[in-house]
Amino acid sequence: MNNTINFRDCGGFPAAGGKRVKTGMLFRSASLDRIRGKTRTLIERNNFTTIIDLRPSQERSKHIALLPGVKRITIPLDIDRIARQRILPYIFRRQGKQGVETAITSVYRDMVTIGAPSVRILFSCVAAPDAYPLCINCRAGKDRTGFAIALILRTLGVPDTAIIDDYLATNNYLLPRVRRFTVPLRLLSFTLFPATAFEAALTARREYLTTAFSKIDTDFGSINGYLDFCEVPASRRNRLRKFLL
Repeated sequence: MNNTINFRDCGGFPAAGGKRVKTGMLFRSASLDRIRGKTRTLIERNNFTTIIDLRPSQERSKHIALLPGVKRITIPLDIDRIARQRILPYIFRRQGKQGVETAITSVYRDMVTIGAPSVRILFSCVAAPDAYPLCINCRAGKDRTGFAIALILRTLGVPDTAIIDDYLATNNYLLPRVRRFTVPLRLLSFTLFPATAFEAALTARREYLTTAFSKIDTDFGSINGYLDFCEVPASRRNRLRKFLL
C-alpha cells in the first residue's frame, strides 16, 4: 500500500470455489484529484482504464489532474451530509466518542438502502469487460470506498474476515494524519480537546462495516439478496466473477 493516497490492490484474497481474486485489476484509493511526482508514477504504472469516484461534484476539486487514456466515472454515494448531521452533536464533546461511534454506525446501516441506486450503477461499471484495471476512490478511501469494495469482494466470495482486514488497513494511512493534529491540540488545550471523538469519526472501525454486513444479511438474506434489491442482474455478478477470479 502507498500511504500517500491510501492506495492498494484489492487482489490476492481467497474467494469462492477455492479461487483467488486477481491482482492488478481492482484497486482502491483516496482522492485522485491532485496527483504528482511519485504518486502519479504509481498510478500510471498500474495502467488504469477506469477511475470510479464516489463523491458528488461539490466534493471534487475544480481542477482535476488529467490522466491520458483513463476514463473517470462519477457515481455519487452521497452520505456526507447525513454523517455530518449525526456526528456534529458529539464531535466536540469531551466524552463524545461513543456518540460519534453510534452516529457513524447508523450511517453505515442506512448506507445499505440509501446507496442502492449507486450500487446498481457501480456494478454495471465494474461488470464491463473494458473497465480494467480499475480504481475506486472517494475523499479518504474509507467509508464510501470501503463499502463499495466490501460489496464487490463479498460478491466474489471473499470471507468477511479478509474484507474487514482490508477495510481496517485504511488506518495505516489515516491514523498518522489524524494524530498529527489531534495530539498537538490535545496538549495545547490541556487535554480538553476531544481527540478520541475525532479519531472515532475519521478512522475505520470494525463495527462500522460489520453493521452494514449485518443489515444486508438480516434484511436481504445474503449479498445476492441485497444485489437483487439493488436491481443488479445475476449476469453482471457472473461477469464480475469471471473478470476478477
